[in-house]
Amino acid sequence: MSRKRAKWAGPARRIGDAYLIATVLPLAVLLGYGAGWALDRLFGTSPWCTYIFGAIGVAAGLREAIRIAIRVGREEDEAARKAGERGEGRGESEEQQAESGEGRGEREAGDGE
Repeated sequence: MSRKRAKWAGPARRIGDAYLIATVLPLAVLLGYGAGWALDRLFGTSPWCTYIFGAIGVAAGLREAIRIAIRVGREEDEAARKAGERGEGRGESEEQQAESGEGRGEREAGDGE
């Protein structure tokens, strides 16, 4: 995988997972409701199968959405941990603080007290 493609792979995957959560929940509810409605028409048990399978669809959609969210959270934690090990994400380096004048003024003010 090229460097440019690898750079965008992580954020693109997270965006895809967010869209997946947004589609899984309503689709699971619709599929459960539809299956219940079809069974009610087939067996003449209206509205019981619709209620039961609608609730199963809601439960399945929530379960899948939570599962995806947990996976994304774990991936984020792992990426942050790896960035911390490489020294990334710790803010400005001492050289950058020295160039901008930050940090030095704080140390000088503390020396005079």
